[in-house]
Amino acid sequence: RRANQRRESMAVWGSLPASSPVVIAFGWVGAVAAWILFASPVSTFARIVREKTVSAFDDTPYQVSLATNLLWVSYGLVTPDRLQPLVTNAVGGVLE
Repeated sequence: RRANQRRESMAVWGSLPASSPVVIAFGWVGAVAAWILFASPVSTFARIVREKTVSAFDDTPYQVSLATNLLWVSYGLVTPDRLQPLVTNAVGGVLE
């Protein structure tokens, strides 16, 4: 019985078209959450600028994140109707 309930609830979400306002709203909520995540190292950058030294900070995670953002931006540019990944990762690339 529990498996049937789970399948029914998944069917409701799976039946929504991509152009549904609910799907679009959840997409932009996810975009805002991603922007907050991209902005998390701002305090670290501020400390680096204030102290004028990188001390023990490793830049590899930031380089990988920037490369990932650039790949998603290129995907958003070449794929029609993919505004959310384009905007989200363009903002993320600027913040990185």
